[in-house]
Amino acid sequence: MREYLQKNRKAIGMTAFGFFLVLVSCLLLSKQVDAGKRYNSSAVAGIAYDVDNYIENLSDDEIGISVDMTQILGEVDTEENSYPDYAGKCMAVVDNSLNVRDMPSTDGNIVGKMVVGSLADVVERGESWTKIHSGNVDGYVSNDYLVFDDAAGAYAQQVCTMVATVNADVLMVREEPGTDAAILDRVVQNQDLTLLEELDGWVKVRLEDGTEGYVSSEYVTVHFGTKTAYTLDELASTKRMQIVNYGLQFVGNPYVWGGTSLTNGTDCSGFTMRVYQNFGYTINRSSRSQFSNGVPVSLDDLQPGDLVFYAYSNGTIHHVALYIGNGQIVHACDSRTGIIVSSVYYNTPYGARRIITD
Repeated sequence: MREYLQKNRKAIGMTAFGFFLVLVSCLLLSKQVDAGKRYNSSAVAGIAYDVDNYIENLSDDEIGISVDMTQILGEVDTEENSYPDYAGKCMAVVDNSLNVRDMPSTDGNIVGKMVVGSLADVVERGESWTKIHSGNVDGYVSNDYLVFDDAAGAYAQQVCTMVATVNADVLMVREEPGTDAAILDRVVQNQDLTLLEELDGWVKVRLEDGTEGYVSSEYVTVHFGTKTAYTLDELASTKRMQIVNYGLQFVGNPYVWGGTSLTNGTDCSGFTMRVYQNFGYTINRSSRSQFSNGVPVSLDDLQPGDLVFYAYSNGTIHHVALYIGNGQIVHACDSRTGIIVSSVYYNTPYGARRIITD
């Protein structure tokens, strides 16, 4: 992966540049219907969410494109096989979300949504529509809003953060890049860590509390942090999803320790407190005290809207996040990243509580 990333930092050649001029022209001439909130390049992972499109417009036609492809694909090397891991895959190029239908036509029923950063396997590529598989979603997507293969990899490089996924059962996070260095924490299999730097045999990562440490590159896989599509059940217009989507609209806003403003700055528990408060629920102020709210729920039985908690090795809770479904959370992470969407296993979950019990 290091070789691919180094290779892709080169300026594009004239042939690739010409290809993408054609691509841009085609995309800009595509049908544009009910464009949602504009892509926000300042948000971590390039996400800008529009709550209304998720919970009120599930039957609308495909969301139009207003993303500047020249900015997205920029100065990247897009020669053939630049991104071999993306062969046979596609990504949705949308402001907000893209409908997945049960037949290759706008007359088809919507069975799911691809959001910004969603990656899908190409099952069957047609001239106008492509059959895809992503997460729990199988269906058809208009080619007007997709990029394929190497172009999908180039797009992922622009809108997705780099992560290191843990392959070992348990992996030590060390203070320095060496087995003799002090252990800062332990991470578990399938946990995604924010990648800061790749070294010889080691990867520098950032933990949830902002601490930076090193893990052995032998036991992680470095890749773009793409997402998967959501089913309609996962996006159902319920109180849970209304709460989730209300929280999602603040992605990209700043983290401020001790803050409770969803727009000007909040910490993790201030974020969850204010999101629930908007819907008439009162929960405690700190992450530690919020663990006493609601009822306990198994991590294997999480539903959108549940609170997920994280703790130090001694069991002291230090962070809380809002589960949004599909194995992901939205949370006020730290002062460097602000409010972002992460895998629920970006750090080891300690437990979960359910506030909505009706």
